[in-house]
Amino acid sequence: MVRREFIKKLIKGFFILTTSVVAIITTWFLYPTGIRLKKYTFFDLMDEEALPIKGVRRVDYLFKADQSGAKLSRDMAGVVYIVNNTKKIFALSPVCTHLGCLVTYNRHKNEFICPCHGGRYDTEGVVLGGPPPEPLTRLPLTVENGRVFVGFKI
Repeated sequence: MVRREFIKKLIKGFFILTTSVVAIITTWFLYPTGIRLKKYTFFDLMDEEALPIKGVRRVDYLFKADQSGAKLSRDMAGVVYIVNNTKKIFALSPVCTHLGCLVTYNRHKNEFICPCHGGRYDTEGVVLGGPPPEPLTRLPLTVENGRVFVGFKI
């Protein structure tokens, strides 16, 4: 083997090894296992009588860190949509699955619309059109002792 060929193979092997190590480390840190392994923490959202009889209701929430039993590190505020169709009551996250914009509910069209890129979802959260790759995320919802609780991964 000529010295020049040996050096070429050595450099090529070094770059393959370096690229592999960087890919493995990047995958390790970017893979969202922490989110998937988190369990749902349920928060008191509203009174059971405030549930929509039919249709969609937007609920704004604010959970204070010092008042929550979940020991939040900071205040948590946001929006959740409560949907009551003929089959069941469920909660939908307003976060678009395309780029994370917040969707709004259009009562005239009876669908959720993303203002960023025109993604459209029906009242079940299923994609009707646009770039979103997945339906809206359903959040666990329970009713206990006249109160409505919604689960969040925190």
